[in-house]
Amino acid sequence: MRKFILPLLSFFLFLNSIIAQTGCSGCELNLPELPVDTIFISELPDGILESAYEADVSFRLPKTTTPVAERDSTVTPGFTINEIVIKEIRGLPEGMNWEAAQDTFNVEEQTDGCAKICGTPLERGQFRLEIILESRVFLIRQESSAFLDLFVAPSIASSAGFAIFNNSGCGMTRASFRNNNPSQGEEGFQYFWDFGNGETSTEENPAPQEYFTPGTYEVTYQAIIDTAASRLQAVTVLEGDCTDLIGKADYYISIVDPDGTEIYVADHFENPDLPVTFELDVPLQEEGNYMLFVKDEDRGLEGSDDNCATIPFNFQDSTLTLDGVVATLDILNPIDTIMASDSVFVLPFPPPPRITFSAPDPFCTGGIGLLEATPYEENLQWSKDNQIIAGAVAPILEVTESGRYAVSYASDAGCVVLSPVVQVNVTPLPVEPIFENVDNLLMLLDETLLNEGLTLQWYLNEVLLEGETEARLCTEESGIYTLEITNTNTGCINRYSREIEYDAEIENCNLTNSEELVLKNFRLYPNPTSAWLNVEFEQTIATDFEVYLFDVVGKNQSVAFSKTSRGFNLNLEHLPTGIYWLQLRSEGRMITRKVIKQ
Repeated sequence: MRKFILPLLSFFLFLNSIIAQTGCSGCELNLPELPVDTIFISELPDGILESAYEADVSFRLPKTTTPVAERDSTVTPGFTINEIVIKEIRGLPEGMNWEAAQDTFNVEEQTDGCAKICGTPLERGQFRLEIILESRVFLIRQESSAFLDLFVAPSIASSAGFAIFNNSGCGMTRASFRNNNPSQGEEGFQYFWDFGNGETSTEENPAPQEYFTPGTYEVTYQAIIDTAASRLQAVTVLEGDCTDLIGKADYYISIVDPDGTEIYVADHFENPDLPVTFELDVPLQEEGNYMLFVKDEDRGLEGSDDNCATIPFNFQDSTLTLDGVVATLDILNPIDTIMASDSVFVLPFPPPPRITFSAPDPFCTGGIGLLEATPYEENLQWSKDNQIIAGAVAPILEVTESGRYAVSYASDAGCVVLSPVVQVNVTPLPVEPIFENVDNLLMLLDETLLNEGLTLQWYLNEVLLEGETEARLCTEESGIYTLEITNTNTGCINRYSREIEYDAEIENCNLTNSEELVLKNFRLYPNPTSAWLNVEFEQTIATDFEVYLFDVVGKNQSVAFSKTSRGFNLNLEHLPTGIYWLQLRSEGRMITRKVIKQ
């Protein structure tokens, strides 16, 4: 049963948000059209360091192991999943929380759910979240782990001018930029970027930049914004050739726009000494010429005011000279210049850790090997087959399973390096040599174990029984009997022991009874089988017997069989793949053999 429970757990990657915590509001369920019995999970977006994070995750759980078997051929389909319980979540970055309505799912009644992850991540990098789950199928409960990768990107460096995304990295970084003063299509904007890596740009939104060498790179930015209309603030008459009948000229000015409309007339100065300044605030358009009239106010003494000079100008002029009149223009051109700078940081990678491996020879299941990482003593994390091993942060790791092992090291600056991968091979033990006792006769249940390269040896109370190397042993006393099986090709050994009570009323294990001897001596073939199983005795048998076939949970299976002169045939074609036990019963005696259905 464990064989299909563990693969089942591997798809629950979202469940880091399932155990109710404080700090997050309710989630919203949002599922597409899906089959009733399926596996689905929505994606979890990346986070940004020190930025608020909130995401809803929707999921559908399977009702049976059939959808799981579609993803993993080692899983037996057709089993009903009764319950899934979320027990614990480990590995979220500091500052993150999760909340959901429930942590226990009776998938027969409910398969859809959602959860919310929220908070402000205070750590950046790639996080492997470990979800501790308990699943129940039939009466079997199995606890295991599933894993989810959550990426938290570096924080955004921002100023009045621009923002840098991914402004730091280890070994290299590819930074992108946001202009905080966009033109939005309006004229009058100019930009200049210097990225500190030898590249510059005048684009409003420049392309991302790559930085390959460790160091600090200063990024400078300048935005020139010229969008407001120019304004004539003052006109100063420095020199003039205006004469008056009585005393000095009474100066004043007027301005006519490019359309010929008089837009300004100043009050005159009474007999002033030059220079004289006229304060005004007149907007100027960029197209066309304006006319400045410098005049002497005569109050009608000579019929009209004297025009001393008529001078054309535009928004770019500053000094005007014509007909003996010299005037300066104070024109305000409100250009806004924004300058900003920030930095991109590329940090050096530390040297990767090295791994040494030691293990017993042969290294069989049940043995312990040692992986040792050097030269670092802390900030380590071991992984197996690209999956983080929870809590494995010491320099030495005990290993008992085959796999591809590696260890990562994180420097104080947050740069992570991975060691070369070490392949560990643990040789499996021979199948446990289970035996049964019938009339003092100890018999190996699964005689298919007697393959080439496998040898047997019997022990009584841990004392080797010389010459007892067959699949059967006729006992002569009570005690703890052990059958040891050795794979001579690998050197790996497995054992099975049980206490046997010797029955003194049975002589020579009743092996003189030919019918009982026949019952004890039969063979199964083919085993494993995909359809028919043949049971064949060594000779014709007259003894009546009953035939039973049990599955792994002890349920008797109904199978069709037909008798032959030397035995019978069973049709297992309709049964699911798995392990079964064939049992023959006759006159109070019982013999059991293992059957494998492919």
